[in-house]
Amino acid sequence: MATHQSTYFEESEYADNQVGGRREFVNTFRDTRDATRLEPLMTLDLLMTEGDEEWPFVTGMDFLPDGRLAAVEHSNRKCFILDDTLRRKGLYNFEANPRYVTCYNGDNMAVTLTLLYVS
Repeated sequence: MATHQSTYFEESEYADNQVGGRREFVNTFRDTRDATRLEPLMTLDLLMTEGDEEWPFVTGMDFLPDGRLAAVEHSNRKCFILDDTLRRKGLYNFEANPRYVTCYNGDNMAVTLTLLYVS
């Protein structure tokens, strides 16, 4: 049985400033739900590899249904596939800079690209 947790928000208000007697906006807007703390299970330092022109800059990631991770790296125009231990299992190069990736229907991926034109 699904339960719905209600949320209570306090409104923002104006309050007198202790110093100088000015009226100042005080944000008392609080979400009273319990916060969930996320702990990283693994991390990966991306280092420059052979053929890289710039430091790696990952702009999009998504999981394939089998647990592999697809990541697009904008600076060097790459998409790489990582296994569950974060080892590279595949690499694809683009002629344009990739921005985002989404995985769908098994092993299919859609990647958005940034085409830059300078006039």
